[in-house]
Formats: sequence, C-alpha cells, structure tokens
Amino acid sequence: MPGRDFRLGESRPAGAVFWLPKELSLGSDPKHSRLHFLLHDCADDSLPGDEAGIFATLAYMSTKNTEHKQYRAPAYKLLTRELQPVGVGQEGSFALTSRFLMVDVRSLSQASHQADPRDIRGCLASVRQGLGIGKGPAAPGGRSVRGHLARIEGPVRDVTGLEFGIVVTDHAYSGMRRYQAVIPLVDLGDLLDPDEGPDDFTPDATEFQVSRTDGPWTNAIPSSWSAILVDTMRMITLTEEWKKSKNPDRWLKKQITVLPYKVGKALLDEIDIRLVHRLSLPNVPAGLPVSDRSG
Repeated sequence: MPGRDFRLGESRPAGAVFWLPKELSLGSDPKHSRLHFLLHDCADDSLPGDEAGIFATLAYMSTKNTEHKQYRAPAYKLLTRELQPVGVGQEGSFALTSRFLMVDVRSLSQASHQADPRDIRGCLASVRQGLGIGKGPAAPGGRSVRGHLARIEGPVRDVTGLEFGIVVTDHAYSGMRRYQAVIPLVDLGDLLDPDEGPDDFTPDATEFQVSRTDGPWTNAIPSSWSAILVDTMRMITLTEEWKKSKNPDRWLKKQITVLPYKVGKALLDEIDIRLVHRLSLPNVPAGLPVSDRSG
C-alpha cells in the first residue's frame, strides 16, 4: 500500500512501514528520517481535540547489518520486494528487533509500504527473541542487565516525562551495553485527577501496579510517587554511554543509567505476558535468525 494516507480514527495495521523524522527517535542518527516497522495493529481511538494519544510501537529499520554482526543485536532481514533498498552497497532491509520507538499513533499519517505476512510473522518471532521473553532476569556475575532498573537521563526525561524503567533486552545483546529496550515506570499520581486516589485507577491490559514491597529495587523510586505503574505500552529503546570507538563523533550519547537493582522473575514474567499479548508475539519463536538469512 505505497503512499496510503490514514484518517483520524482509522487503525494502522501491523507491518505498515513509515518514515519518521530524526527528532522522534531521541537518538543520534545521521539520517534526517528513517523507516520504521509497525509491530502491531494499532487503533486510533482519538477524537478531534484529544490531547492523549494511543502509543504505537515500531522497530527501527536499517539497510546495514552492522549492529547485528558486530554487537549481536537481534534483527530480521525483510524479504518483501517493495522494501528492498535500491542503493549500491546496501546489505538489505533489516528490522532491528530490540530497538523500538514509541509514538502517538496520530504521527503515523502516511505509510510508505506494507510488509508481506511472512515478514510480519518473522519479524515478530525475532522481536520475541530480542526481548528475551521467558528468560527472566540477568544471572549474578554476568554482563546481562535484563531485569535491571534504569534511570532515564537528561533530554529524554525532559521530552518524555519518564524517569525510570526496567530493561527487557535479551541477555546476549543486553550484555553488549549499547541499546536497551526499556519498559517505563510511571507515577500513578500523574494519571489521576486532583480528587482521585490510587484505588480510583483502573489499569488496562498493558499496565499494572507494583507494590512498594516487591523488592529492594522499589526503594530507588521516589517516595513522592503515589504508586508504581508498569506501562508496557510505552516500551522504548534508549542508549547507554558507549566510548569504544576512536572517533568521539560515533560515541553513543547517554540516555539511561542502568542501576545495580534488579526486579524479580515474577515481575518480568508479568511484563512478558503483556508484551506477548499486546504485540501478538508467537508462542514459540520460529524462522531463521538474520545471520542465516543475510548471506
């Protein structure tokens, strides 16, 4: 569906591909805009004048496989003919399946193309792997930080209003300490009217409250928060500081600090269940990893 325009109130389908401007990525990307792959059917239930939008989750796309080959980033090589790159020297069309962007669905006004059903299935299987679904928190003494609490820093905090999140990146790529998929934590008080309390809030299927007694990690959350809400709808990928390149211009800018506090397996399992449901991830990963598909 090249060039399809979406109207207010119209749903966007999984597999639709959109050009998104650099400023939406919250990262250092040399390109002014880049293609992103919508991972799930996303209804636009907004009405004219609504301030609150519905968050859509998209995977970052690239014509290079560098992040996978050098740093073990989960990725899926797309086969849809219309999505193949036309430039000389490009390796293919890849969805980086642990690097995500959250945007208001109303920002997705025009689709560039629509992926084939086989690519949608393959991409979602790769997302399941990229998120480490079912693998629990990082083991003691290893490099993985899956399940760790992260503090969201500087400009990203200012733009998104988010302060903390839980890392859900698969263990292998998480341990490379570059980009981390984060499930945000929200102060429930920010979602309540002045005359409401936590008991007045009704969560939807993408979010749930966590007790202050869940574990030592909750002590790092400000005591001023009325309650801790886990919000899987706002999943986003942010960067840790990275300075291994000799060229400082290629260093990743610090967007999060991973803290030495880890959540328990039960909480991560609850997050996994909601991610699987929201993104319609397959129950059993299927398909070839990108390293076997890219030649």
